[in-house]
Amino acid sequence: MKAQVECSWNGGMSFETEMDGHKIVLDATPEVGGKDLGPRPKPFMLLALAGCTGMDVISILKKMRVEVESFEVSTMAELTEEHPKKFSTIKIIYDIKGKDVPADKVKKAVSLSEERYCGISASLKPGALAISVLLETIPIWCMCIVVRFTLSDIPMSSALIITLMCFFAFCLINQVE
Repeated sequence: MKAQVECSWNGGMSFETEMDGHKIVLDATPEVGGKDLGPRPKPFMLLALAGCTGMDVISILKKMRVEVESFEVSTMAELTEEHPKKFSTIKIIYDIKGKDVPADKVKKAVSLSEERYCGISASLKPGALAISVLLETIPIWCMCIVVRFTLSDIPMSSALIITLMCFFAFCLINQVE
């Protein structure tokens, strides 16, 4: 199963996406060039962790027939001082209230979330995540190729000639050998 998120830059430090029909904006504080239009990325990551494990725990408790009246998940993290400023520790606090909530069932639900079900928690563990980077740029000569594919009424031979001319023009401008 693949997951994909595309963010569009809104200017300044603001990025926007739409997930599952919901618009989400991330931004920075004015001190670093943002306009405070949305949360910062790192706390948003903590929200993802709290939401993921919270959904697991409440689902497991329901299956165990534990009646929960209120449930809050808090995350607290320490950031490193040096760049990249990353989380050095994360603490998750589960606050579960209800009549006769058995501690052993709560511990079991939390343990199952942490060890088996919460994909965010598993992704944050050391060595669990491989990140690769693909840089996509569109040189000017490629714009000719994009145009070629959008002009379907031009015969293929003419489109090929236009594309080659654009490529040679790019090479001349940039002195590519």
